[in-house]
Amino acid sequence: RDLRMSRGLGDVYKRQHGNMSKTALTLSEVLITLGIIGIIAAMTLPALVAQHRKKELHSQFKKSYTEINQINLNFIKDENMNMCEYAIELSKKQGSYGQEATTLFSKKFGSYMKVSSKNPVYWTPIATEARKSIKNLRNITSPSTQHLFDDAYNNDVSGKSYYFEMAATSKCPIISIDLNGYKKLPNRLGFDIFSFRPTLTGKIIPMGYPESSNINGSGNNTECSYKTNGTTNGIGCAYWANIDINPDDQTKTYWKDFIKY
Repeated sequence: RDLRMSRGLGDVYKRQHGNMSKTALTLSEVLITLGIIGIIAAMTLPALVAQHRKKELHSQFKKSYTEINQINLNFIKDENMNMCEYAIELSKKQGSYGQEATTLFSKKFGSYMKVSSKNPVYWTPIATEARKSIKNLRNITSPSTQHLFDDAYNNDVSGKSYYFEMAATSKCPIISIDLNGYKKLPNRLGFDIFSFRPTLTGKIIPMGYPESSNINGSGNNTECSYKTNGTTNGIGCAYWANIDINPDDQTKTYWKDFIKY
């Protein structure tokens, strides 16, 4: 009787709780589950990392634009003229809108930031190496692209690289910033390199701004599209990056949707 009662109680427990041995996962089932998790992670992790990098670049862009505007205010305070006016005066003294005037301008600019060299000039090996690493928006390197950055160079202690180009027609220099420095890829216009231009009216204009002139000083520079093959494509992207609008699809954003690794 006791044995029958014990078996009966066992049957009741099984009906209520099931057979515990049946709920355990086998080793193969565990490995399959881990494999699926690994596949999902491998698919989603690169996208998450890319989005994080884009957010960092966006933050660096906004900070750098603010810094350039502050430096311009320092020019006005100390020299009683804005950056563009100062560059023009240097060019008059040098007799040309060339490398000598731009190098002097870059030194004055560098006096308001923490540069990594007391005498930042173009003809240093690091400047040449940095300039040759630059590509346009579509990841193409060309002499035309490099020509935009060959007048002067600074590198600050935070790692950002600054390039200066004096365009004779417009007289105001182009100031380009590699947000994460030339040692960190991709070194592409419109991705981690953005260009700005001070104006005679004292503003700092992101290149590509509808009212700004292009690199030659005439017309608007709208070179910021994956739909064009221009060698300087990307030089006009700072405007779109500043307003965070995708120039190829204005219903989308610049930083999240436009820039591509």
